[in-house]
Amino acid sequence: MSFERVPPVTLESDAAVNELYDYFEPRDSDSRLTAVAFPLLAMIYAPRLVYPKGVGELITDHMEHGGQIALALDHTYGDDHVKWGGATWRGPLHRMWRHSDIMAKPVLLDEHPALSLLLANVGVIPVIRSQDVANPRFGGVEKWGDKPSQEIWQRHELATRRAIQTGTIHLNRGNSHGSHVGGRRRDPDNPTPIPTKSIKPGLFEMILDADDPDNIMLLAGALHKGGRYFRRSVMALSGPIEHQATAEEFKEPIAVAMQQCREVAELIASNQRPAVIRPLTKPILDMALKALKSAKT
Repeated sequence: MSFERVPPVTLESDAAVNELYDYFEPRDSDSRLTAVAFPLLAMIYAPRLVYPKGVGELITDHMEHGGQIALALDHTYGDDHVKWGGATWRGPLHRMWRHSDIMAKPVLLDEHPALSLLLANVGVIPVIRSQDVANPRFGGVEKWGDKPSQEIWQRHELATRRAIQTGTIHLNRGNSHGSHVGGRRRDPDNPTPIPTKSIKPGLFEMILDADDPDNIMLLAGALHKGGRYFRRSVMALSGPIEHQATAEEFKEPIAVAMQQCREVAELIASNQRPAVIRPLTKPILDMALKALKSAKT
């Protein structure tokens, strides 16, 4: 585990953007830390992972023979990433977290130095989203309501390219990868189909740019929050999705697969029996995070 300071996530200069991704390019997740962190998430959130018949065996066989996994995930709740971490540890995907990465919004790396260092050591790669450009917290504007300059948007494009390049470098190293390609969080109770245009192509660009894209099994997934204590969250996975010739061509099959996963997760979450109430680990974790934020301020 490295204790080197994580550079700030900022668009203040090209040099600051490059410093950030120069830091993450050579890093890898610490398998000793993930061996503790992800079982802990599984215990705290007690999520349930479901997938079509036979897919578990396909995943296991693929990974046992050195294959990699890429998860194209819908974005529904603010804590999707930690629930996915807990769910995948329980199922056939548990091998991927030994050496894997996940794209994460920059606010997670800007909460507290200790939290940013922890995330950097469990495989997080920051991605500065378009909505972050107008946030004064990340140096795109001086105050809320200001319009970002063309120079800032060009710097955002640089950050996006560097994030994709970093993900590709990690795939070439043999890592697996997870990314919320569904764009902004959507209402989990809205039955409207996921629009193809909302799918972000970054993950697919990484796969196509990788040295051995055929070694990467692509799966779509979606989550439904079953309930705070009495009903478990349900994560639904698709079967393997065929690779396409361009990143844009991935969008339609991914949108369809994620929509199907959403419907399956909602159906199972709404019909499962209430579980025995879990220990108060989730409220304790919430209080610990609030304490970290208070200590920073």
